[in-house]
Amino acid sequence: MLARLSHLLLFAASCILAYGECDQSALAKQTQALKPADIAGITKNAESGDVAAQYLLGTVLLWGQFAPRNEPAGLNWIQRAAKSGYPEAEFSLGDLYQHGRVVEYDRNEASLWYQRAAEQGDCRAQYAIGREYLRRKQPDYQSALQWLQSSAEQGYRPAQTDLGKLYESGDGVPHNYALAAEWYQRAHRRCNTTPPPNPPFTPPAPYPQPLPKGWFWYGTEKLWTGLDVAGNWDGVQTEKGYRNKFAWFRRGYDVHTEPKPALTISGRRLDGEAASFSFSDAANNFGGSSGPAGMMSAFEIPTPGCWEITGDYHGDTLRFVVWVEP
Repeated sequence: MLARLSHLLLFAASCILAYGECDQSALAKQTQALKPADIAGITKNAESGDVAAQYLLGTVLLWGQFAPRNEPAGLNWIQRAAKSGYPEAEFSLGDLYQHGRVVEYDRNEASLWYQRAAEQGDCRAQYAIGREYLRRKQPDYQSALQWLQSSAEQGYRPAQTDLGKLYESGDGVPHNYALAAEWYQRAHRRCNTTPPPNPPFTPPAPYPQPLPKGWFWYGTEKLWTGLDVAGNWDGVQTEKGYRNKFAWFRRGYDVHTEPKPALTISGRRLDGEAASFSFSDAANNFGGSSGPAGMMSAFEIPTPGCWEITGDYHGDTLRFVVWVEP
């Protein structure tokens, strides 16, 4: 028991060094390995002042994993660890303020804690600070580039893909397609996410064709959807996993004869153990004046990692791979 607990706490305290990259999915795996019997030992260590135990206990209580959910207590432990200068806790506290979870949304508090964690080398906080500089009315591209570079060099995939986008678009930096390709390749190294097809797929008229910057159409006329060029699954975390919405299209789909589409979506994890899932509760997305109707799905991917998603519509299938960031 003591050896197991020591391993868990040592991991929580040094996950970046242990894995040679800023990979918080590794910490998620360790959290999933916890057993209810471990909580008493972690609590004892936290009460004795162990900041790694305080952070781990706060995370467990905040999300209600392996112990009854207790958001005030979870927040208290994370705050204690953050105020002691523990970078993972500093980032987590900043994230809570940024998204208004458990605490009221406070952009200034979020920036404060992100900054503290970033200065200690936390790659997620460095990425968050870099994104803040990009979101300003007058973006500070040089500061953003500095923080994104620091995060990307630690192996943080969202920062690597954002660097690729900057060099590809030339926003605030010189166009450099070679560097863009290099960062995209590094981002996809741990998960072979689906790249844009060559030649590109263009939906047939009169289906919608423009997509937001950084997205591409993928599939055939039998079944297609839009994907993020970075391969990320930008899901909102829920109790069941990471939830996102996807619009699917098929040439000739008729919402009047098939108001509930016969679309089934399934997923399996490629880089670790996790239960597969299947979803068949898609709805129609009536096109109205913007074009023909599509099919809309909203579902959760259970865990972080590399996932293959399969859509099946009347026997016609479409597969693609996405990365789910914890």
